[in-house]
Amino acid sequence: MAPSALEFHQICLRIIPFCAGSRALTAGKDFHLAPKICYYSSKKTKLVNILKRLIILTMFRKKLREIHNKLLPGKKTVSVAESCTGGLVSSLLTSKSGSSGYFLLGVVAYSNKSKEKILGIPAKIIKKYGAVSCNVAKLMAENIRKKTGSDFGVSITGIAGPGGALKNKPVGTVFIGLSKKNKNICKKFLFCGNRQNIRNKSAREALHLLCAHL
Repeated sequence: MAPSALEFHQICLRIIPFCAGSRALTAGKDFHLAPKICYYSSKKTKLVNILKRLIILTMFRKKLREIHNKLLPGKKTVSVAESCTGGLVSSLLTSKSGSSGYFLLGVVAYSNKSKEKILGIPAKIIKKYGAVSCNVAKLMAENIRKKTGSDFGVSITGIAGPGGALKNKPVGTVFIGLSKKNKNICKKFLFCGNRQNIRNKSAREALHLLCAHL
């Protein structure tokens, strides 16, 4: 969902201080100049990147509020099983006050052994399909949901890099699972960027998937 014109301008105004040589903007009549001033600044590349990040951050904060506002009043609960994101999804879901009303458990099952022992993923499934697979992602989500008795289970397994690429599974390959009563789904992604970029994108997509099924 793209930001509104007003949101876009407000974001631009937040980064105007970075614009070298730009004149100060006055409220109201100069709002329409903000994008142009930012873009044509001598630091336009840096500013465009900052603007992109701010837009993503603004939209993502809205998504977190939406999840919070759906789970809490509806008395629904969620549990998370993560691998490559290392607890990032759990951290985001618990970032808002009151999240204890819907967040039950977050598990970082990083190794294959932990996936087997803690999440109950059969070793033969991991051996056959690999830890980074749709089959494992689905089981991670389903098992964490069943073990905690939550309404929703979310899982992530992937290759954040820079090493670890496998045959037919390059760095950036991520499987995100979601489990709810009578339904288990999985989505495959191929993200680009460095390790942190891939982890951040994975966490965002996991929450988008959760929100879509609330």
